[in-house]
Amino acid sequence: MESTLKSQNYTVQEVVDLLGCSKSHAYKLVRRINKDLEEQGFLIINGKVNKVAFHRAVGERAES
Repeated sequence: MESTLKSQNYTVQEVVDLLGCSKSHAYKLVRRINKDLEEQGFLIINGKVNKVAFHRAVGERAES
């Protein structure tokens, strides 16, 4: 039986694709969201952003 585990994070390229913004803007957004998460005590991965936190920050519903 094959297990498919969905990633809980978006890459910068996925943020670019979702928002239609430049890569540099996507990096700035990812860094800002990750900084907020880190201040709250969460572990972060540079260059990736948690999907729920991303959708909260941009005011959209998270994908299921």
